[in-house]
Amino acid sequence: APEYFAIGDYDVPSIDLTANNIDFNYADSNFDGIEFVFQHGLNGDVDQIFSLFTPPKGYRMLCLDCRGHGKTRPLGDKNKLSISDFSQDILALLEFLSIKKVIIEISTKRLERKVYIK
Repeated sequence: APEYFAIGDYDVPSIDLTANNIDFNYADSNFDGIEFVFQHGLNGDVDQIFSLFTPPKGYRMLCLDCRGHGKTRPLGDKNKLSISDFSQDILALLEFLSIKKVIIEISTKRLERKVYIK
């Protein structure tokens, strides 16, 4: 059974996805509306994102614990810890959830906040 944590008045499930031999933890607000990924930066995790931001009405927010972050285990190949590899993991999540179009927000100190549309 998924573990739940609260955002605002809602309980959000923390769920596992297995890809590339890694068990990724991700959270899904399960709200109806435009889907977007709000991705944590280095040393962040799913809980941090959902504790800082509640998606507005009309948006479904997703966040994935990147390799080496949060509850995602094991670390996997130490040579695959780049932004490019993290991006591939996000694409695996979107494929798993059958999401074809999404807005992606990446929050890191190195990559100022940028929005990408798949």
